[in-house]
Parts: sequence; C-alpha cells; structure tokens
Amino acid sequence: MKVLYIGNALTHYYNLVLSRLNNEPGIELAVIAPAGMGAFIGEGVHQTKEGINFRLIELEESRKFKLYTSFRGLARVLRQEKPDVVIVPETYLRAFLFDVPVIAAMKSIRAGFILKSIPFRYSTYQEALSEITKSSVGFASLPSIANNLLRRLGMIRLAKRCMLSINRRAFNLADAHVNYVEAYEYWASYGIPRKRIFITRNSPDTDMLFATREKIETEPRILPLNPYRLLHVGRLVEWKRVDMLMRAFGRVRVRFPASELLIIGSGPEEEKLKKLAGELRLGASVSFPGG
Repeated sequence: MKVLYIGNALTHYYNLVLSRLNNEPGIELAVIAPAGMGAFIGEGVHQTKEGINFRLIELEESRKFKLYTSFRGLARVLRQEKPDVVIVPETYLRAFLFDVPVIAAMKSIRAGFILKSIPFRYSTYQEALSEITKSSVGFASLPSIANNLLRRLGMIRLAKRCMLSINRRAFNLADAHVNYVEAYEYWASYGIPRKRIFITRNSPDTDMLFATREKIETEPRILPLNPYRLLHVGRLVEWKRVDMLMRAFGRVRVRFPASELLIIGSGPEEEKLKKLAGELRLGASVSFPGG
C-alpha cells in the first residue's frame, strides 16, 4: 500500500514514527514537507533529515487569499505517486476543498483521505457558534482595515459563520480522523460519525525508547536520587504554561522542602521564567539545564 503523508515539518520525534511506519511490511511511504522553515511550525522546534528512511518530497508552500495553504506542485505529485492513502494535518486541509487541481487529482487517483489532528484546545461547533453570536472581534489573520470594513458593514458575525461552515465541510471530507486525544464529542459536533474516528496514543518509536532505557540504566547517574524531583521537558513557549507549573511547584515546596524542579528546554519564554523563579523565591530548587 502506498501512503503519502503531508506534513508541516520534519520534527525529529515524528520522523521516528514515520520511519517506523515505512518499515511495516506492505507499506511504501512518501512524505511531503515544506521546502524551508514552513509557515506552521512553532518557534524553537528542532527539525532534521538525519536518520529518515522514507522518501522525502520537498515542495514550496503556497498561501491563497488567506483562505487556505497548499503546496506548489501538489496536484502533480498526487498524480505521479498515485497513493492509496493520503494523510494530511488540518493546516493543509482546506486545500482539498478549494485547490481545484488538487481536488481533480484526488478524484482521479481515488485515494483514501485521512485527517490527522490534535483537537485538544478546540471548540465544538456549538461552542464556536455561541462565541460568534456573543463577540464582534475580527479575524486575527486579516489586517485591521479589512476587519474595520467588515465591522462597519455589520458582516463580522456573518463572515465568521461562513468560515465555521467551511470548516465543517472540510472536516467532513475525510474518510477517517486520527487523533491522539479522545475527541469523539468534538468531531460529533461537526457531523463526523464515531466509526470514522480513531484514537492513536501520542507515542513515538517505543522500541527505541526501551533500548535507550536499557542503555542508560548501566551508566552512572547524572543526579543523586530524589523522590521529590519533577521534570518539565519541552519548548519554553507561552502556551505550554510553564509559569503555572512553577507557581504550583512553589506551593508543593512548602510541604516538601526537598522538592526540585528541572525545566529542560529552551525558547522565547526562558528569561521570563528565570525572572519568575526569582520573584517566587524558589532559589536553587528550580534549575534550567537548557535544551
């Protein structure tokens, strides 16, 4: 079976998953990724081509009318590859609703279509509709002059309802939805039947992890044992709310004075978090070893 995965980046951890998939008997995997940084990858995310065993196709992203993002040459690649299955994240989903050459290519090859997403911070259809009726805030993706024009014409809410309907139509394009959170209620609100929703745990190549664990268990410890040590591993970006963790840790430390917090990672919030550690008087109980 030929699988074409369209990704927004070549992250080291997901490369492992894709390489593992390509090793499965009967699977031939090709991956489309942006040529360059890509518009949908967060600050500080590490990308690499090292160790990949799948065929990589790099294409230039193409943004159309602030309505959807596609790739230049995507329709051509679809016709050349003739995959049995196409897997796409939400960032490029609308291309399969609006990009005419891509739509024609998909009809021509008759490939199965899978939407891979992480809907853990999203609103249901009903919640989004309710928010539209309550708020007249414009579109973040539009310049202020365009939002002001829509507001004067009294069309902000109408435009948002149209975008919500577009999203609903796009979500229903997929033959299957794959998530690593149990998003049954979320997708049901957009009219997706439960039989088309599949949950896959947020797991990388576990064989590699177990092999790594066996290896480090024979090596000397980096840190002394401490049953009250907490670790945060990840990019230091605002939406991960490491500040909340630090404030909670400050309360934990009152009850468990020997507790430690190691914040492993780097990112734009690093200096702000270090300053917060001082303001909370956490002292040496919080450390930032870096990325």
